[in-house]
Amino acid sequence: MATVATAREQKRERQLARVRVSSRGEIRLGAQGLEKLSERVYQALKREIVMAVLRPGEALTEKDLAERYNSSRTPVREAALRLVDQNLLRVIPNCGYFVCHLTVKDLSDIYEYRAVIECASAELAAARGMSNAEFAELKRWGSYRGRGGS
Repeated sequence: MATVATAREQKRERQLARVRVSSRGEIRLGAQGLEKLSERVYQALKREIVMAVLRPGEALTEKDLAERYNSSRTPVREAALRLVDQNLLRVIPNCGYFVCHLTVKDLSDIYEYRAVIECASAELAAARGMSNAEFAELKRWGSYRGRGGS
């Protein structure tokens, strides 16, 4: 019985590995990454907010977002809550989510903060050293992130 459960889990992992978000925010099957569906929805939703596809003040519901990204509501909720923490979305109970207004200064602050964090992370990684397996994993993620959102 354990072998059947393990085979099912492996099949599910292979299916999830093929899920990806297109540049238009559509969830598609492909052969890249092992990220969770909520991460893919998060990346697509964040990209649409930053690129002003979703306008500031626009109301969004979990149901509409789930349809938009061809997903269930749970990954949408997880992604939206991460964006609320980043002040890209505002949640109003029983009304939904609303896109926050972003200024050029806000975006500049975000990228400046990101540059500081990434530099500090690289410095820590270099100081601590990495195994070959960790370095290979880092290279894999770096090449994935460098594809421009496809």
